Amino acid sequence: MILFLDTSALVKLYVEEAGSETVRGWVDVASEIACQWVAYVEARSALAAKWSLGDLSDAELAECKKELEWDWECYHRVVVTQPLLRRAGALSEQLGVRAYDSVHLAGAEYLQSSLGVPITFGSFDRRQADAAARLGMLIAPVDDDSDPSNDQSAGNSQPPTSPPTKGQPP
Repeated sequence: MILFLDTSALVKLYVEEAGSETVRGWVDVASEIACQWVAYVEARSALAAKWSLGDLSDAELAECKKELEWDWECYHRVVVTQPLLRRAGALSEQLGVRAYDSVHLAGAEYLQSSLGVPITFGSFDRRQADAAARLGMLIAPVDDDSDPSNDQSAGNSQPPTSPPTKGQPP
């Protein structure tokens, strides 16, 4: 199985939270892991947000970033191109998804089309997963103990209304 992770799933590989075990299970059976380059920025942002809220210590943030950097080199990374962004714009209108969600979807759609094999889309965002299914992708199953419609760990949430409680991340 080729597993395409959006950021809501990717972050769960580095921070223990609801759904982390599920994502590790997907990864264990996948022959290849793929992501959109945007996921890197969103994951780093999500980790920094967890640190600024006190959910990660300095040492934990440093370890998460180290593991992400190491793993990132092993992932198949879909490059953001002008045609891909144009497709993402169309998908945003067509499917009613947020901007970066449409970039993830366009990347997964491109990968599936290029390889000519089904892609399994891993997400804890129900709207994003539904959109991927509408594009003909397989959807990685989410355990009942996680509510995918409420997951905001991917950087898809609204920006915080108050400034971070700490300075710059280490």
